[in-house]
Amino acid sequence: MPLLALACVGRQSSLAADDGLDATDEDSKGGDSSGKMGRPCTGQAGEQPGVNCIPPQPDGGIYGQCRLEGEEIEGKVVGAYCCEGLKKIPHEILGDGGCKQTAPDSVLWCARCGDGECNGIENRCNCPGDCADE
Repeated sequence: MPLLALACVGRQSSLAADDGLDATDEDSKGGDSSGKMGRPCTGQAGEQPGVNCIPPQPDGGIYGQCRLEGEEIEGKVVGAYCCEGLKKIPHEILGDGGCKQTAPDSVLWCARCGDGECNGIENRCNCPGDCADE
C-alpha cells in the first residue's frame, strides 16, 4: 500500500511541473475541453507522450494489423480497425427471450454485415439487414 501512495504523490508532482497542464485543466479531471490530452503528439516542446498528448500508434494499434472476420475488436484501442469489407457489429447473440449482449459495449466483432448474407457471427440482433429472416 505505501508504494501506491508514493506513486500517486509522484504523479501529482509531475503535473505541477511546466508540462502544459495545471490543476485547473479539464484534462487533469479526465475531460478534454482544452484539447491538450486528446491530441496526438507532434514533437512540440513540452510534450510528454501519454501525459499531455497521445503517442503515435502502430497500424492496427496493439493488434498490429486490421482485425479479421469473426475477430473481436476493442473499441478503446487507438488505431484498431476491421479489415477492408468488414464492419464492426455488436457482440450480441440471439438467445431465449431475445437478444443478449455478451461483452461490454466497447467490445465488438468484425463481420461482413451488409453483404446480404447472414453468415458466421451475424444474427438478427447484430446484423438485422442480413439476418432479418433468421
